[in-house]
Parts: sequence; C-alpha cells; structure tokens
Amino acid sequence: MRSVRRMLLYLFWGACILSLMLVIAYESGLLSSGFLADNVRLDYLSSVIMELLTLMTIPFALWFFRLGKIRKNLIEGKEKALRIWGTLRLLMLIAPMVVNILYYYWFMNPTFGYLGIILFICLFFVYPTWGRCMKETHTESQ
Repeated sequence: MRSVRRMLLYLFWGACILSLMLVIAYESGLLSSGFLADNVRLDYLSSVIMELLTLMTIPFALWFFRLGKIRKNLIEGKEKALRIWGTLRLLMLIAPMVVNILYYYWFMNPTFGYLGIILFICLFFVYPTWGRCMKETHTESQ
C-alpha cells in the first residue's frame, strides 16, 4: 500500500509543481501569453467546453469511488485497483486543471483561471492520505 500511496502522492505533487512552473514561466515572460486573445470564436468555444467539462468532472471525480463496480474492485483488488482507479481519479482533475491554466495564458480570459483554481482546490479533496487509501480499499491499518 505504501508504494501505491507514494505513486499517487508523486502524481498529486507533480501536478501541483507542473502548474506552478507553468504559472511562473508565463508570468515571468519566459513563455509568450495572449497569442490567441484576438480569436473570439475559439475563445468562446473553448470557454464553453472547459466550463462544462469542469462542472461535470468535479462531482464525478469526487463521487467516482462510490460507483458499485469500482468500489467492488477496490475491495477485491486492493493495491492494484487503487493504483489504477486512484490515478484515473487524480487525472480527471489534473488534466482539465492544466488545460485551464494553458488556456488562461493563451486567451488571457479570467474564466479559465478561475476554473483552474477551482480544480486545484478540488484536488485536496482527493489527496491520497494513508487513512484514505486504507478506507477506500477497506484494509485494516498495519
């Protein structure tokens, strides 16, 4: 269980560090920002898609382990199942967060920034603590 938790922690903190590095690179001027700001149609379409994706992804990711098939798999498969489903749940929040950060700097639209912040906060609701890993796989602590 320790190796699975460690892998999930690496994924969690790796996403946080990647996001921070992107923000630093764009804010320092290392990467060019605002190059798609003139494309109003693409901005609107991207905004609608990311808003819907974010609003659908957050509740699903937080509720994900309550699905019957996944819960059963976590109880029976323990570590292997937690590695697969835990990674998928984290990626459901990380991928749109990184895309929102990129879109924020590409379009300079604050909507993407807010969506990225919301997803960042939601990541802490699935933070892979030792107790959560044990509880989700119904394993007694050793």
